[in-house]
Amino acid sequence: MNKKISICVDVEDLEEVSLAETWINKNKSNFSHLTESGCGCCVLIWDIEAKENILSTLPDQLAGVVSDWSESEN
Repeated sequence: MNKKISICVDVEDLEEVSLAETWINKNKSNFSHLTESGCGCCVLIWDIEAKENILSTLPDQLAGVVSDWSESEN
C-alpha cells in the first residue's frame, strides 16, 4: 500500500538538503508521486507517495512533516 509524506528542509542546512536530495535521487524511481515546492529561498518541500517499505528508509533527520498532502486520502 502506498503512503504519503512531506519533507521540509531549511535551505541553509546544507547537510539536510544534501541528505534529502541524495535520498530522493536514490529512490525516486520507486515513487508514484514526487512534487518539489517551497519558496527555495528559505525552505524546500517535497511531497512524495511510495510504498511504505521505501518511505521507511527515509533518514531520521528528515522525518516527514504533517501537511495537507500527507494527510489527504490516497
